[in-house]
Amino acid sequence: MAAFSNNEKGKFRFIKSELSGFCLQVQKAREDSESASMIQRPVGLAVLEPGNSSQLWRVNSDHSFENAEGLFLDLSGLGGKGSSLCANEKNDSDTQQWHMTHKGELTNDNGTYLTIKGGSKSITAQLWTNSRKNSIAQHWVFVDDVALDDEMIEKLRERLNTALALAAVKAAVNSDDLSVLFEGFDLDKSGYLEMSEMERLVRDSMNVSEKELPEMHLRAFIKLLDTNGDGCIDFNEFTEFLGFKEREEEEDDDDED
Repeated sequence: MAAFSNNEKGKFRFIKSELSGFCLQVQKAREDSESASMIQRPVGLAVLEPGNSSQLWRVNSDHSFENAEGLFLDLSGLGGKGSSLCANEKNDSDTQQWHMTHKGELTNDNGTYLTIKGGSKSITAQLWTNSRKNSIAQHWVFVDDVALDDEMIEKLRERLNTALALAAVKAAVNSDDLSVLFEGFDLDKSGYLEMSEMERLVRDSMNVSEKELPEMHLRAFIKLLDTNGDGCIDFNEFTEFLGFKEREEEEDDDDED
């Protein structure tokens, strides 16, 4: 189902093109020369592979589409050649009023439709506003999260095992002593690996770059491990991902035989 129901409004989601599978995002703006904290507005939009927080949007009660960074989908444009779309500060104008049709078309109150044009299968895809064409280039879907494929999951499992082996050598402990190794990653000694500790584990100890695993994919990985949904990784969840739970069950079965 493409359109938001009333109870889904206000929930941040990805807006994904059915044509390309890429997601609508705010382009990285150049920093103001006088202050690095200031961002020039309005800024452009792009359609890129899913994987970062600038691709998260929500629908507000006034039908504005707000980005996770506090910018709004706007038809007023940046001027010059190309797309008339941009992300801008809230201005309460009709250029920021959007609706999702039952077909998944994203349309502004003035009757224009968000359309992918150009290299729809690559990052060169461009955004345009056109009249209704009943085309898949105008079809969008809302998705809650990015997904990790089996190949990436296995790659991360291998990287984690390598990180554990290196940590065991450094700590002069047996590589099977997972409780000691887990405690080494638990920097605040809470008994859990929190988001910041997991990020450090993945980026530093597992040596997984942002190019290999973008921010939102990293969050999807953490969510995959967090089977009880409390936002932290406990020791049982940690070892279960490594497959130790399955190994112990197999050993118990062998002992029974």
